Amino acid sequence: MTIIGYSHNESLERIYHLLRQETDVPVGPGVLPYERIAWNESLERILQLLLGALGGEQAKLPASLGERWQIVTVPMHSVGLAGGADPDWGQFREGDGTTGTHTYLFDGSSDEEAYFEELLPPGYKSGQDIYPYILWGVPLGATGSAADDDSVVWDLEYALGEVGSPMPAPLSLVATGTVSSEPYMIQRTALGIVTGSHIDTVTAALMCRLSRDASDGYSGDVAPFAVAFHYLVDDLGSLSVATKT
Repeated sequence: MTIIGYSHNESLERIYHLLRQETDVPVGPGVLPYERIAWNESLERILQLLLGALGGEQAKLPASLGERWQIVTVPMHSVGLAGGADPDWGQFREGDGTTGTHTYLFDGSSDEEAYFEELLPPGYKSGQDIYPYILWGVPLGATGSAADDDSVVWDLEYALGEVGSPMPAPLSLVATGTVSSEPYMIQRTALGIVTGSHIDTVTAALMCRLSRDASDGYSGDVAPFAVAFHYLVDDLGSLSVATKT
């Protein structure tokens, strides 16, 4: 099936009838599906809803839309702390007569860590690797020493498991970023590759520990904003609650 000829300004009725012609699937009586779709839905969402109304395997994402990348994001305000090596909550940047913005500040003199979990969305293409990265910056008043080489080392310890199988032993990804000369710069450091070849179910879970190695080359505090995971999708979701197809 092709959908390349469908433009964003096609009427829903027009798209619906074109899809019926291509799939040759009869539709039962009742309210036509395009009458239940909001005018501001994306074309991709409209196509998925209409294809779903046509039933069966036709509800799969058309191949012409292709595989693409999406992310799940873990903001630092949502992480857990264990109580032994906790980062301080502090100011990142002052405001205009306010207390400004705050986040966790990872120390330059002692290892500190935070914990979080995340579920992969059902559109994740089973068996594909996942690519995490961290967004971070240097907070107000943080300074290094003359001997610093301005390198910041992040350690992401992770375990990726799926429903029906034991959670595997954690693995570690270590990556190095460099402090920017620009104040408050939002920096992005790729953390490596999370192997996903063992995942073949609709539900997969990540358990993670994020830490900073205080023996790195920057003696000041640094502030992570979020950890994100780029993953490949091949569908808008799953066709049932418990299985991909």
